[in-house]
Amino acid sequence: MAQPDRTTIENRALRYLLSSVGDAATVAATLLPDGSGWQVDVYGAGLAQPAGTLVYSLAGVLLAERSTPPAEMHRVISDANQRHS
Repeated sequence: MAQPDRTTIENRALRYLLSSVGDAATVAATLLPDGSGWQVDVYGAGLAQPAGTLVYSLAGVLLAERSTPPAEMHRVISDANQRHS
């Protein structure tokens, strides 16, 4: 079985975030330095720094224990949106 590519990982992250954080999030995936999986930085609209990080295995499985909890990312994005409004 082929390992998922960057686009597949980003799409999985966006689907996960849609249900847990909302549609205001964007993502950028990179391979972990040790090659063991993917790091997906999660950004809110207008955020220069990530609101959090999702970690996926090379097989494309979300590693929740190594990821920022969705509630925390939602809070960071909501706080940033309130400051910009």
